[in-house]
Amino acid sequence: NPLDVKDGKFSLEMIGERANAETGCPLAEGAVWELTNLETGEIISSERDIDVLNEQLLPEYGFSISIAQSDEPGDNLTNSNGGIDVRYVYDDPSGVAWYGGLTDDATGLEIPPFLTPVFNFMKTSSGEVDNALDEFSAFSSLGERTFYPFFLCDGRSAADVGNFYLTPAWQPSQGLVRNFTDLSALNNVDLKFTNDKSQWSRCVVVETASPDYVSAGVNPIGNASNMSLRKSASVDKNGQPDGDGEGMSWFPGYAIDVETGKRLNIFFGENSVYSGDFTEFLDNGDPIGGDMVFNPTSQPIAEVPGASEFNLDPRTFVMGGQHIVYVTRDEYDECASLRDQISGSTFQRVNAYTSVTWCSMAIAPVGVSLPTYAEGAIPNDLTVKLRADNKYGVESAFNISAPEGCNAVGGLPKYEFEITGREATDVAVADDDNILSDVNVVPNPYYGYSSYEIGPRTKTVKVTNLPDRADVTIYSLDGKFIRQFRRDERSVSKTGANPGTNRTQTSPDLFWDLNNNVGIPVASGVYLIHIFAPEYGVERTIKWFGVNRKFDPIGL
Repeated sequence: NPLDVKDGKFSLEMIGERANAETGCPLAEGAVWELTNLETGEIISSERDIDVLNEQLLPEYGFSISIAQSDEPGDNLTNSNGGIDVRYVYDDPSGVAWYGGLTDDATGLEIPPFLTPVFNFMKTSSGEVDNALDEFSAFSSLGERTFYPFFLCDGRSAADVGNFYLTPAWQPSQGLVRNFTDLSALNNVDLKFTNDKSQWSRCVVVETASPDYVSAGVNPIGNASNMSLRKSASVDKNGQPDGDGEGMSWFPGYAIDVETGKRLNIFFGENSVYSGDFTEFLDNGDPIGGDMVFNPTSQPIAEVPGASEFNLDPRTFVMGGQHIVYVTRDEYDECASLRDQISGSTFQRVNAYTSVTWCSMAIAPVGVSLPTYAEGAIPNDLTVKLRADNKYGVESAFNISAPEGCNAVGGLPKYEFEITGREATDVAVADDDNILSDVNVVPNPYYGYSSYEIGPRTKTVKVTNLPDRADVTIYSLDGKFIRQFRRDERSVSKTGANPGTNRTQTSPDLFWDLNNNVGIPVASGVYLIHIFAPEYGVERTIKWFGVNRKFDPIGL
């Protein structure tokens, strides 16, 4: 309520017990909220629990609170399935829109139908193997469609599926990862790409070449297996070797969990097949898959002797170098823990990939080339907002070593907000002498018609911008009294049986029907309209000229 709202600083905290769940730690039924005014210490508790949506009015502060527990993604297989949005926000909206990404089934791309299976990496459509996980393919069509849950990406071998296909998943061990996480692990993230190197994130780089490339006769650098650390020297923020062993680089940006405020580990992968001798088949001749930097190009297909996209040969599908972005739910530690786990046993690697929540196969739009790392890598800073439903509860760890039940991390949700510059103040009159300076008579002159008239027999002139209390007296030019209005609208704004009208702003206008004090139409001519404001002791006189209409007896 803009008239009652008060400036102040508040905290809103959830109160209740944690439910015992294998994944996630939502609040149990009966949880409530508690609002604290941080300036006065006053505490207001919710009148009802959050199990059902309820709006609670707080008239003393001029706002209301509406909170209800929600489902987790995957809990309710509706059209949205818990997905909310994937949105791009560029710092310069008129600048280059440089980020593109592959979509499931190549939605929006102009490709022949026989190539669609190459891009079918989320097999959740009707009749497909994962239909029960996302019945309406909600996460395949979420917002920009270029970021999707890692959990939903298929990792079965091409032999199992029947053809080669691109996927961000771990082939062939994605099934192991799925055993220890689910869609409820999705977090709400702001992913920021920036050319400010001071904000870049140290990260691992993984090999995205699938086993199908080896089957096609080409090997990644160092024969690295799919989703293992890249077998190339680690690089610095300029893309140059930094002496830190293998598999480490810098992601040009950072990721923030908007629910916990924590900075998150984020990393990327690249297909190192597209380097070395293979670069002669790339448009620019650069090793875009083996340089340990995030630099997706816009090249979709390569013409490789003896290979053809028509027979779904993996070598032809460059797709910008297959740079895949991976967002996790783990707090940022420069990817030290991920480096150890991905370099360890299969068990440890599975544990690492249970922390991955969102992913995207990046490719630059046609005609767009990214700057080098030395030049800042990002031509226009971009924030990608990843949003999904999430139950009110405590943060939980998702990993294969989690104990049975709620593996809680941190406390119950607590939010802080501040209202500044919104509190209503009484209107103050700075200068009483000028209180009537805006009073006017319209129309002036009047030629038998005004826009305020609602019928052929109405005549209306309006005196505008009057204070609540004012005496308006009309005289002829020779000083004869014509009519007087004693206006007093103060009671309208201060009293009334209906509380909804107690604060109603009064009309600042007065209407004159061009009749004198006994209801006879005035003659055409010049009149003096005198306005006196008793509360302020000021007055003003306005000259007005009008041409009245002839008397119309029709309808009498």
